[in-house]
Amino acid sequence: MKQMDDGSPSRRVPSFCSLRWGLALLLHFCNVSMMSQRACLSLTMVAMVNGSGPQGSPNMSTPEPLDDVKNPVYNWSPQTQGIILSSVTYGMLITQVPVGYLSGIYPVKNMVGSALLLSSLLSLLTPLAAGVGESAVIACRVAQGLSQGTVLVAQHTVWTKWAPPLERGRLTSLSLSGQMLGPSVALCVTGLICQSLGWPMVFYIFGESPVKPCPYSAFKTKLRRRTGEDVVLGGGHTVQDTDL
Repeated sequence: MKQMDDGSPSRRVPSFCSLRWGLALLLHFCNVSMMSQRACLSLTMVAMVNGSGPQGSPNMSTPEPLDDVKNPVYNWSPQTQGIILSSVTYGMLITQVPVGYLSGIYPVKNMVGSALLLSSLLSLLTPLAAGVGESAVIACRVAQGLSQGTVLVAQHTVWTKWAPPLERGRLTSLSLSGQMLGPSVALCVTGLICQSLGWPMVFYIFGESPVKPCPYSAFKTKLRRRTGEDVVLGGGHTVQDTDL
């Protein structure tokens, strides 16, 4: 076994079957869930304001009018639609600096899990907010941006403590790749759901999908099992589960 420069022995670091790769995969699914919730409103907006198009136009998006019972239609102006679609970014901008500071004080697993749960609840409330009015939708999306911004920022603290320098790029790439996969999944299925089940079901499906609570539950359970146990990162550096 090779010795370190300071004379302390180094230990072999596991790769793909290690805890940190499991964390990267769990954060990947967290990002998939979160970004799919963010993207679905941009796609359902077509069905939510479908009644504003000229009747009988040959360029209608569907061969026959959508059922107003399954697809409630709202008379939102293009300006209102733009504010609704951009409101999620307002919340995300607010959280950047505060969450970066708080993630160094409070456990990251609690911040990520709570923010992901809040984002899912707000997704479930979006159809109800749309029935109340555009102001309620904007408030709901701003709050969702706050929760999603918390997840985006706080997850980077995990890799500052758990990722070996030589694996940090791969672990970060795996976890952040969910931000591209999430919108892709929403883009593939949202139109079909709107046509067959109605646009409110898009928010219900993405909001209460079993994929969302599973990462947080497995993430927290795995760490509890390792309470008090050091995790070797390489180079003689170790962390404990209490660091998260």
